[in-house]
Amino acid sequence: MIQAFRILTLCLLVTLLHACGQSIDEASFSSKLTHNQFLLERIGADIWSSSEAALIDIRDLHGKEPALDGLVTIPPSLKNKLNHSEWHQLKRANIAYITADKDLGGVLFVLSTTGIAISGTATGYLLVFETVPKEYQVRSINPAIEAKLRAGQNKFRLVKPLDSKWAIFYDRY
Repeated sequence: MIQAFRILTLCLLVTLLHACGQSIDEASFSSKLTHNQFLLERIGADIWSSSEAALIDIRDLHGKEPALDGLVTIPPSLKNKLNHSEWHQLKRANIAYITADKDLGGVLFVLSTTGIAISGTATGYLLVFETVPKEYQVRSINPAIEAKLRAGQNKFRLVKPLDSKWAIFYDRY
């Protein structure tokens, strides 16, 4: 009886984890981007020109005052490119981390992640610096996610262009 309960609980947990992160409110994403676009474009340009492995990790700042000294940035000089007001703006925009992604041709502003490092999802904005490969481009994220999952694909990347500079991305890894 206990074994059956554990199996049922595990099945429910797997179902919930599978459902998480699959629906994206594209209109909300577009609206939030408009309010932060200029700051994100400046930061994105700094990241893109820094190095292939450039990263600003803001996750440790959520819920507390920005402590720029303890912030993870690669290269470390990126820390000097932003002031406290800009860090607060990033925090209010729910940016988790920012990183260059040469495969997608731009800089990712990750808003949400689910799962663990080896399996999960990430969603956010893509600031485009190079052409996004056609195989990732879709008209709408949610129907594309559903189609990929129905086809049995568990790892994929999707990009919905918003304009010539910006897109919404979904990464299932």
